[in-house]
Amino acid sequence: MVIVVTGPENSGSKMCARTIAHVLNVCDFEDWSGYSWIRNKTSKKHSVLHRSTPYAGNNVINVDEIIKDYRDEDLRFVFTTRDGNISKNRIKKNRKNYTDDDAKHFIEENIKIINKVREENIPYTFWSFESTILYEETYLHDLYKFIDVKSEFVPPLFNANKKYIKIND
Repeated sequence: MVIVVTGPENSGSKMCARTIAHVLNVCDFEDWSGYSWIRNKTSKKHSVLHRSTPYAGNNVINVDEIIKDYRDEDLRFVFTTRDGNISKNRIKKNRKNYTDDDAKHFIEENIKIINKVREENIPYTFWSFESTILYEETYLHDLYKFIDVKSEFVPPLFNANKKYIKIND
């Protein structure tokens, strides 16, 4: 199985990819940074690719190439999401020259990727950072079901939104 985890930068895609690699026994959660590819070195049964949009500058995954190369290896996509305003503000903080037009462009690129995967009938699901924080293992069970794994694993979670929104106690 090849799992591609992608979504807007700062959408939790790295944590999602690390979690998937862990429950597929590709590696321990703490043993992979979550960047690029990780492959099971012993069985070569599973691989996970993590790419934010954008990644490594202003790059976007080549979904056509990924589908061509891995379609026959039980290819699946996980599209990560996060509140758009929080994601945009986080990116603008990290990338000094990032504009609202850049944000719109990369959202459009993500939509193109999702549409291509749908058109090609590649299995996919959506994963939300906020829902994972709120529902923890209950929400993660749906992700695990999508990749045909039974697991009780819950990665270390923290509410990274506190600094972006006012929380009324």
